Amino acid sequence: MIVPQNKLRITRIELLKVGVFFLYNISYVLYVRGYIPQSINLFLIVLFIGLNMLDFLVKNEWKLRKHTFFKRELWLVLWACIVIAAISLIIQLRNHNLQSYMFTGILHIVLPITCAFFWIHSTSKEVRDVYFTIFVIRFLFHFILIGAGGFNVNNILAISWFDSKSSVFESSNAHDLLFLVLYYKYRNKKAMSIICMILCMLSFKRLSFILAPLCIIFYDKITDKPVPKSLLLGTKVFFTMSPFIYFTLMSDALNIYFVSQFGITVNQFMTGRLTLVKTVLNQPKILNGYDSTTDFFMHNGFLSWNMHCDVMKLYLETTIVSLIVVVNNFFEIVKKDFRLYLMMVYAFIVLVTSHFLDYISGWIIIYMIVAVVYFDKIQQNDNTQKHTNMQMGQ
Repeated sequence: MIVPQNKLRITRIELLKVGVFFLYNISYVLYVRGYIPQSINLFLIVLFIGLNMLDFLVKNEWKLRKHTFFKRELWLVLWACIVIAAISLIIQLRNHNLQSYMFTGILHIVLPITCAFFWIHSTSKEVRDVYFTIFVIRFLFHFILIGAGGFNVNNILAISWFDSKSSVFESSNAHDLLFLVLYYKYRNKKAMSIICMILCMLSFKRLSFILAPLCIIFYDKITDKPVPKSLLLGTKVFFTMSPFIYFTLMSDALNIYFVSQFGITVNQFMTGRLTLVKTVLNQPKILNGYDSTTDFFMHNGFLSWNMHCDVMKLYLETTIVSLIVVVNNFFEIVKKDFRLYLMMVYAFIVLVTSHFLDYISGWIIIYMIVAVVYFDKIQQNDNTQKHTNMQMGQ
C-alpha cells in the first residue's frame, strides 16, 4: 500500500506526548483563571518533559549518545542557572538564612530549555507544527474564558492606548502570541500568522500591539544572517547596564521635571514599579539570593509579588555577575540568526519593564522556535552540501 507523502503519521508515544502537551496548555489557562492549582500545571509540563526524555532514550536504544545539536544552547542556560544558584547560596550562607525559594525560581528557568532540547530530538519534523497549533488553541480557549460575551464592537472601541486595562482581553498572552506571529511568518502560514496577530493586538500590551502588524508587513525584509558582533556586544552592554536606568529614574530632579511637564510622578507613570524597587533598597535585609524579593512581597501584603523588572531583580538579588552571565548567555543562544535575535531583544525589553524570566510557557515557545529554526538551517546546509558533492561527482 502506498501512503501519500503528505499524510501525517504519528506514533503512539508521540500521540501521548501531544495529548499531555494539550492538557498542559489547557491546564495553564485554568490555573491562570483560578480554576486549578499551579501544581497540576507544573506536573503536566514535567510529565511532558519526561515523556520526551523517554522517547529520546528509546530512539537511541537507551544509550546516552552525544548529541551536539542544541546542546550548546542547553548548556548556556544551565550555566547561567548554576551561577545564579551559586551566588544565591553564598549570600544565604552569609546571611545564615538558607531558603528553598531560589531552587523553585531556578527550576522555572531550567524547565523550558530542557523541554525544548528533548522535544526537538524526539519529535519528527512533520509533527512539530501540531505543538504550535496547540499553543494557538490554548490562547483561543483563554479568550473564550476571559469572556466571549465581551467581544463586541463597543468593547473594542473602548480600548484606550493610555490604559491597557481598558481592553477586557488584556493579558501577558500578547508576548507569546507575538512570538507565534514570527513563527508562522517563518513557516509561511499566512492565515495562522494573521490569527495570532489579531489575538496579540487584542491582548493589548502596547509594544506587542505595535510590533505584531509590523512583523506581518516587514518579516520578509529581516535577514536570517548571524548578528553583527558589534551589535551583539552593544546589546549585551545595554541590557547589563539597564538597572542603572532605574536608579536614574529615581532622582528627585527628574521627578520634579516630570510633575511640572506631565502632572504625574515618574512612579505613577511606571505604575508603581519604583515603589517596589525603593522598598527593597530601603530594606537590604530583604535580599537573600534569587527570588528573595518575590518571597518578601508575597508574604507582606503587597498586591504585586514581583518587582516587574527582572533585570533589576537579578542585579539586586544575585549581584551584577549573574546579570552579566544571563544577558551574555541568552543572547549567545540567538546570535546565529538575526530574526531570533530580534525575538530575544523583545524578551529582554519585557525583562526590563516587567516580569518574564520565570515565565515557563513563554520561554518554551521561544526555545522551541529557536530549535526549529536551527534544525532547519542544519538540514538546509546538509542538503546544499550533498547537492554540491553530487555536482562535483558528476
